[in-house]
Amino acid sequence: EEIANLLKESEEKRTELEKSLLEAKSELNKLKKDSLDFSISKDSDNVEKLILTGATPLVGSGIVVLLNDSKKPYEKGENPANGIVHNEDLLKIVNEMKSSGAEAISINGNRLISNSEISCAGPTILINKNRVTPPFEINALGNADTMISALEMRGGILETIKFFGLESKIERKDEIHIPAYSGSIDFKYSKPIALNTEKENTEQ
Repeated sequence: EEIANLLKESEEKRTELEKSLLEAKSELNKLKKDSLDFSISKDSDNVEKLILTGATPLVGSGIVVLLNDSKKPYEKGENPANGIVHNEDLLKIVNEMKSSGAEAISINGNRLISNSEISCAGPTILINKNRVTPPFEINALGNADTMISALEMRGGILETIKFFGLESKIERKDEIHIPAYSGSIDFKYSKPIALNTEKENTEQ
């Protein structure tokens, strides 16, 4: 009975802590949004910086690439891994988009920035530390013709994945919404040279 009471108290405490955590996250997101709105309204020069860092949601024209695992039955002796979308496939598609002038990219709602990772995590893929599974929707803002030409070039990434039976489709869209980056950005080993120089001059 004593153990049962302790367990009940622990569960109640955990529920309270989870509620407090959700409230804290909600408040933090509100503060971030208020700060972002203030920065944009205060100084229009900040907009370009906010776009480059992924701190603000964007809208514009571009393309949507839909990618999914193969639905074809495996033949005897065939490697099942060939019919699965891997992190390398997403990386190659994203790199082609970037080299074709994509101004902003997201995968399944995860905004990609300079330190975003697309890595394998067992049966899933990690993007910005979030687990994502197929089907994949890759949104990119930019010149649609240029990006499509790069992706559909002979011997390119889309031709390769189609060879292995993966499903892919490209759609042109006049209005694509790219969300803001929602992860944390922590620089432990880097700092701006200007700030560092200013600090040293102040100390002298």
